[in-house]
Amino acid sequence: MIFAIYPKSEQKFLKFNWNSVNYQLLDNEGKISQGVQLIYELNPNKSYSLDRYDFLFTVGPLIVSQKVKEILKPEQEAGFVQFFPVNIKNQKVLDGFYVVHITNHENTTDLDNSIYEKDEWDDEEEYQFSIQKFKESFDWDVSIAKSKEKFAQIVVNDNLKDRLISAGVRDLIFYTKIDYINDENSEFVLV
Repeated sequence: MIFAIYPKSEQKFLKFNWNSVNYQLLDNEGKISQGVQLIYELNPNKSYSLDRYDFLFTVGPLIVSQKVKEILKPEQEAGFVQFFPVNIKNQKVLDGFYVVHITNHENTTDLDNSIYEKDEWDDEEEYQFSIQKFKESFDWDVSIAKSKEKFAQIVVNDNLKDRLISAGVRDLIFYTKIDYINDENSEFVLV
């Protein structure tokens, strides 16, 4: 089974700075060879303790802890992910956290068992899901990917989910089915 990962609790203490250098490269499939400088701002109106998080979901690229970076070492060696430092505006590098670039974009949704509308814009397909059911497996031997059907959605295979859970990663929901209208009908594993 493959799983979409989402935060268990709302995270609004980091704001991505859209003036970051080459951030748009993180939306592309494949490895990044150019320099990327990603800048975030801490939300002054939000209290936070970043060390309690292993995944930091933002409007910009995903941030992971040192622990998750170590878990993803096989994925890094296989070329499925790359890591970049996190810079905080008017401060320094955020120690112990990394922006993760996921290099593969895959078809992850079981479209036969999902409910959606599909639009085409500039030769791109865009899906608006009411219910999104994920496929049993990726089409090839990859363990982490971005969904082609839903922009910025991160999906992992069963093995990587189990490794994350075994390592004690916190505050994640692993969805196998997302009901965007009534979340009570969604199917997930909570950690």
